[in-house]
Amino acid sequence: MIRLLSLVFALFVWSCNKSQKLSFPHSKQFSVKDFKKEDYLHGEILDLGLLVSPISIFCNNSNLFVYQAGQDTLLTVYSTRENYKKMGRAISQGMGPGELMTVNRMDFNSDGSFWVHDVMGGQLKKFQLLLNDGKLDVKVLDHIKIPGTALNAVYLNSDLIITTTREIVPPTRFSIYDKLGRITEQKGAYPYYGTEIPVSVAVEVFSAWAAAHPLKNKFVLAYEYTDLLEFYDSTATLIKRLHGPDHFFPVFELKQRGNYPVMKRLYDKTKYAYPVKPVGGDEMICFLYADGKTVPKGDDEADHFNKVIFTDWNGNPLALYELNKKIISIAVDWTARKIYGLNRNEAKVFAFSF
Repeated sequence: MIRLLSLVFALFVWSCNKSQKLSFPHSKQFSVKDFKKEDYLHGEILDLGLLVSPISIFCNNSNLFVYQAGQDTLLTVYSTRENYKKMGRAISQGMGPGELMTVNRMDFNSDGSFWVHDVMGGQLKKFQLLLNDGKLDVKVLDHIKIPGTALNAVYLNSDLIITTTREIVPPTRFSIYDKLGRITEQKGAYPYYGTEIPVSVAVEVFSAWAAAHPLKNKFVLAYEYTDLLEFYDSTATLIKRLHGPDHFFPVFELKQRGNYPVMKRLYDKTKYAYPVKPVGGDEMICFLYADGKTVPKGDDEADHFNKVIFTDWNGNPLALYELNKKIISIAVDWTARKIYGLNRNEAKVFAFSF
């Protein structure tokens, strides 16, 4: 049985790497030459004081949020309109009413409130920032329980929470929840490009990051191991699939985890496309793009990248920027036209005007 399983694995790896014509059906391709603008951006270091274990950054056009792991208080807030003045710290770590275990994504609302997806805590919470006598605080407005297997949880104006999961039963792309945290529908399929992939492998091979439109009426998925973008409406129905700008496919081997085969990433072979959460604006979407690069073993900045692309919500390529600093998390001030980038190794945030 073990030999048979090994043979199946070998044949599968061969089928993933053999010379054959691969494509994503019903997808439109775009390339570097399709961008209307290309430029080189030089970033300035922001004076934010000491950042301890910064993980990711977020911006709502008036405040810059820095999520720092392992701290008693998870978010440090800076005013983008007052020369990045530190406003204070908010949201304690824990499982209490106003607490979170992690900050995996923040989605901002037009009234200044924001949703936070806490994967470790298995929840979505809606907060409002408060400033009382110069002291920063938050008020909890809503709370929805979401299973910890949901790697993306996007709240849409249809009062639905669209999640991507690593569940293999049923083998669907999305689980959709109502405001009470109940599954109302499971739908969608993983992409297919000419090679059959077991669902326990597909959930990792097709790891993707979501960004919602500010009106919460649509969202985009950006894939990590293939340069694929998918655009969905508020019911998680696929509208458009784009492949580009370099048109590569997942490169991986298999390993056994319990009773299932899973993806094995390979140093110097597995390529990266869209490695972190995109940022959705009213008219455009900003993506950190890894340019099909691999991650060499022992390279401290191997998971940091220095290209950013913009598309509109119809998937039309708009701009390709090369940055002078490698970064691993992005945020955008759409009003001031600034891209913020976090370099975790240096524990610094850079601002790039575009």
